[in-house]
Amino acid sequence: MTINLKKIGHITAIILIISGLLIVWIGQSMIASDFVSSNGVLGVMVVILGILFMVGGALLTIITFISWVFGTLVQHFGFKVVFLAAGIIGLSFYIYKIFVPTSSFKDPIPVGIIDGTIYSGPAFTENKVTVLTSNSSIMLIRVTDSIVDGYPWFQIAYNQSSKGYMWGGNLCAQDAWVNGLSGRCPSHQQEKTMTKFDSYNIDSSTKPIDIIDAIHKMLPGHWQSSTYELEFNEQKEIVYDENVIGRWFVEIDDDYSYNYEVWLKLQYNGKYSYQSNRYRISNLDASFLGLKKGLDYDFYKRIKD
Repeated sequence: MTINLKKIGHITAIILIISGLLIVWIGQSMIASDFVSSNGVLGVMVVILGILFMVGGALLTIITFISWVFGTLVQHFGFKVVFLAAGIIGLSFYIYKIFVPTSSFKDPIPVGIIDGTIYSGPAFTENKVTVLTSNSSIMLIRVTDSIVDGYPWFQIAYNQSSKGYMWGGNLCAQDAWVNGLSGRCPSHQQEKTMTKFDSYNIDSSTKPIDIIDAIHKMLPGHWQSSTYELEFNEQKEIVYDENVIGRWFVEIDDDYSYNYEVWLKLQYNGKYSYQSNRYRISNLDASFLGLKKGLDYDFYKRIKD
């Protein structure tokens, strides 16, 4: 007996789609659970099982949805019409992806200036358009793919209608945080900041910029784990054996619907090659730093400021 998915019933299709999404959610919950990090090999097995759940649920959802929608449309309009419409939609989406920036912000974001040099393009080799004073008003329009020393270039708007490009290392955050900025502007510093960060216990009223600012202030110092000793200085440089080997950055996920996921990004020259790693910050205070990457945890103790 064979099942013709093109003739699948609407109610059955909806049930299968919801079931697939539920299976994906179960798999994701298994991978992200605290059980994984504290049960060694058994935790790895749970991760593998969770991945299988996610893949299976995703396939069930996608196959059911495509078969249901495609089959229904073919029955009503015929294969040629549906095929032509799908081609037009696909081509339109391709053109949109090419000509419309996908990294544009929903609303322009006001930021502060450290160095007001504006360029005609996203590179220091481009022509200098003008230099703004530190109290000038500028708005972020979009982030580009051009990155220099770990900071991206942004397209910005200034003087109401003019546009140009500025390097993220020369921009600072005011009331809203955007990954790629240098930090919080001195003019917008708060009198009190967090003295402890726990990724599993964050007040829902806490703003992302306050978390970033607190970590920027708590992280500088000398840290030691069972195998490494590193210094993160206030210039956001990584120092090893009294030599600057790279830079550190703090980023936060764009999805703030649940808990904030804050990341420490390290870019440095390793013993044999250039390294770029991203660790989730699980805990940070005056004496302790916990970093997570996949199933691995690294714990550091501060040995001096």
